[in-house]
Amino acid sequence: MEEKQLSELERLQAEKEEFQKELKSQMKQVRHEKEQLKQERSFLDMKFKILEAEFQQLAQNQEALKKEKEEFEKQKAYARGYSHWEYEEEGMGGDFYKEHAFFFKGVTNPLGLKKRYKDLIKIFHPDNLFGDTGTIQKINLEYEKMKEYLQVKNRYEA
Repeated sequence: MEEKQLSELERLQAEKEEFQKELKSQMKQVRHEKEQLKQERSFLDMKFKILEAEFQQLAQNQEALKKEKEEFEKQKAYARGYSHWEYEEEGMGGDFYKEHAFFFKGVTNPLGLKKRYKDLIKIFHPDNLFGDTGTIQKINLEYEKMKEYLQVKNRYEA
């Protein structure tokens, strides 16, 4: 019986050693996985910081672009004969040239402007059959504003 207890004791000892080896292996695996998680978390934190910085930069760029666009609109309005204050008061946020250039739409240079002006004067002169004084006054006003606009535009492009 003592032999039986001894062999039982040896078997239990062997199981214990096997269990300890298995436990060490599992603990090693857990430490490895914890380390991986730690590295992944630091990587994600770094990615998040980069994205956050990029979004802040994007917001700053959008704000700068908005201010630049407003300044450009003010300059265009000034080129058309509006003062800075008239521009602000009338709320001309859109493109004045696109909205109000009726007779000279599509004209991009002074020579084309002069040619279009002469053609319009021939058509709408009050001495002609379809002539109209009010229309001629509108043409003259728009011609002056377009002439100033193209002069300012050419200065900025040069």
